[in-house]
Amino acid sequence: MKILLIDDDATTNFIHQTKLNKLIKQAELSCVSNGQEALSFCRKNKAINLAFLDLNMPVMDGLTFLKAHKKLPKDHQIKKIVLFTDKEIDDSLKTSLNISFCIPKPLNEEKINTILNDQQGVS
Repeated sequence: MKILLIDDDATTNFIHQTKLNKLIKQAELSCVSNGQEALSFCRKNKAINLAFLDLNMPVMDGLTFLKAHKKLPKDHQIKKIVLFTDKEIDDSLKTSLNISFCIPKPLNEEKINTILNDQQGVS
């Protein structure tokens, strides 16, 4: 399973990598620090199963990334996107931007298992 962490906080990425590696033995994890880097990563890689996306980042924030991500060829789009936010996101916006989950940081075992057990878009 290919997983992309998109967050400008290196400590958060390290903690999330550690938890994901512990729970998903076959995970192929990559990290980028903003939406622009994530777009470049997606253009160069196919079949990214899951991404954890921070909302507030420099260079390109999470919502701007999501709008640009929709324009990528289908085989370069991330199958399931989890947005880190404490704010309520309108369902129509989630649907239009292909957001699978909105959760607050940090990741924990329960959140990861909930995301993994929802088989929509992840294989």
